[in-house]
Amino acid sequence: MCILRGANVQIISVKVNKINIEPYEADGIVYHADTCLPLIDAFNRKKIKFKALARHTYPGDRLDENTMGLNSIGYWDANEPQDWGLDWHRNEGIEFHFLESGTMPYSQENKEVLLTPNHLTITRPWEAHKVGNPYVGMGEILLGYYRFRRAKASSRMGLARLDHINTE
Repeated sequence: MCILRGANVQIISVKVNKINIEPYEADGIVYHADTCLPLIDAFNRKKIKFKALARHTYPGDRLDENTMGLNSIGYWDANEPQDWGLDWHRNEGIEFHFLESGTMPYSQENKEVLLTPNHLTITRPWEAHKVGNPYVGMGEILLGYYRFRRAKASSRMGLARLDHINTE
């Protein structure tokens, strides 16, 4: 038996919001949403500062049901040369990156660019992209993923098609 005297005790119930992210299939290949493992590893090795709010497989403090549709939003700050990158991957929602400082190698489909401050990238649902070549650059980057209900990529001309933009 535990007796607590003079202590403020707060019991918090955490509701875990689990939603399976449906894989995307194109040309007989099944794609799964990225898990950001190299980013998590870099943070654990103290290579970067990182802070995010997230759900599903994305790293960060957990979002609640008041932010449905938003899957992740946050930043990382790499203030020293890096030894990791986010190789070719896909995400289930619209992803954006905004480079606040530094430089960042970035590739989307068949285009490679070197991002500099004030560059904004937007990646369509399930579009192949990578950050780093092979390593990410030094700088501060803001990132986010937003998933519309039933966002699907269109195989025609590589364009994204949003079947339904109501996020209720």
